[in-house]
Amino acid sequence: ARALRLAGESNRAFAQTFDLLTLLDKQTRFTPAGMTVCNELARQANCTRVSLGWRQDAYVRVRAISDLPRFESKMEVVRQLEAALEEACDQDEEIILPEPDDATYVARDHQQFARSQGVAYLATLPLRVDDRPVGAVLLERQDRPFASAEVMGLRVVLDRASRRLDELERNE
Repeated sequence: ARALRLAGESNRAFAQTFDLLTLLDKQTRFTPAGMTVCNELARQANCTRVSLGWRQDAYVRVRAISDLPRFESKMEVVRQLEAALEEACDQDEEIILPEPDDATYVARDHQQFARSQGVAYLATLPLRVDDRPVGAVLLERQDRPFASAEVMGLRVVLDRASRRLDELERNE
């Protein structure tokens, strides 16, 4: 039964990855593509919010937030998101809250964000192109922690998605 459940889960993960990448391929501009990634991940992973940050010069700027077509860059929550996204990019490290026992990363900005926003569970994954972080995605949810298998699945999707996002960003 366990093997069947695992096979079912990996098939579902594959189908979700395929769905997301198919939707992403239809996008011709960076911002709608970023929104697609955020909205799909929020739906698939049952998140309250998913945010996408992209490196601009020395900083990471929030470029898309699930279910929020417009936002002010001066909003306090956006500033806190950028600090957390930058924290993951600078370390080129996935940051999970609550932190696993074997965590070796610094998560100060994530802890501050979680406290001030009242978020129980966070996962931030760097978006990499040619092994260097170009941005990050921060997922928030209240009902359950991010399991390591789930984070691995997200990593696979985002490794594929980041190349497409990078291509769209460079063509704009």
